[in-house]
Amino acid sequence: MAGTALIDGDVLAYQAASANEYNTQWDPHQWTRHADMGAATKQLDDSIDSLTKAADCDEIIIALSAFGGDYFRRKINPDEYKSNRNQPKPVIYQALRDYMAEVYTTFERPNLEGDDILGIIATHKTLVPGRKVVISIDKDMKSIPCNLLNPMKLDEGVVEIDLEDADFFFYKQILQGDAIDGYKGVPGIGPKKAQLILEPYLLSNMAPAGFDTAGAWRRILAAFKSKGLGKEVALMNARMARILRAEDYDVRTRQITLWEPPDEEQEED
Repeated sequence: MAGTALIDGDVLAYQAASANEYNTQWDPHQWTRHADMGAATKQLDDSIDSLTKAADCDEIIIALSAFGGDYFRRKINPDEYKSNRNQPKPVIYQALRDYMAEVYTTFERPNLEGDDILGIIATHKTLVPGRKVVISIDKDMKSIPCNLLNPMKLDEGVVEIDLEDADFFFYKQILQGDAIDGYKGVPGIGPKKAQLILEPYLLSNMAPAGFDTAGAWRRILAAFKSKGLGKEVALMNARMARILRAEDYDVRTRQITLWEPPDEEQEED
C-alpha cells in the first residue's frame, strides 16, 4: 500500500532516552547519572523502522515539538498549561532529538507541539501527497481526521478516523477537559457524561451523516453556564483542546489561526 509515516518523535526520544540511562553510586555521598547513546539510538531506529512497517509505509516524517517549550497554548492559559509537568527530561533526550533531525526528515516549527505538526500535515492536501498514517500514542490524535496507528495498540492496526468522529472527540475534550494538559473542562463532567451530552448531535443515522457542531457548541456553552462559567472559559478550553489542522495554520507564514466556534443562533438552556 505504501505511504508516509507521520511519527511523534518526542515520545520515541523520551522512551529511548529513559530506557538507556542509569544511576551510579560511587560512594555513600556521590551519585551520577549516565546514558548509553549508542543503545538509545539503536532502540530509536528500531522503533521507527518497526512502526513504519506496521503502518505499511515507505516514507518517514518525524514531528518534533518546538525547542524550549514556547508553545502557543502557554499564551492561552499560561498559569495552568502543563503546570504539573516539571520533571527534568532524561539526560540524552535532546541529543536524541538532534540525532533524528540529522538522520530523518523532521518537522519542527516555532510555537507548535508535535501533535499539532502531525495534525497539520495529516490534513493538508498538498504538503505531503499520497497516503499518510499518523503514529502516536496520544489520545488527542483521535480529534484529527486521519489514518491513525497507536504503537500501544498495534493489534488494532491502522484505524481510519473520519471528520465526524474527529469533531465528536474534539468536542468531548472541551467538556471533559484534560488535567494533564492543564484545562479543566466543565466541573463534574467526565468522559461518559460528555459522551451522553453530545450523542444527540451525531447524525450518523440520518442523511446526510455528520456531526451538528453548531448544536453541540450551544450545548457546551449551556453546560459551562450551568456551572457559572462564561463563554470565554468555554472558548479557552476549546482552544486548548484543539489539535491544529491544516485550516488552522498557514504553512507559508507560519501563522496560527485560533479555533473559532460555529455560528450560534441561540444558547441552549
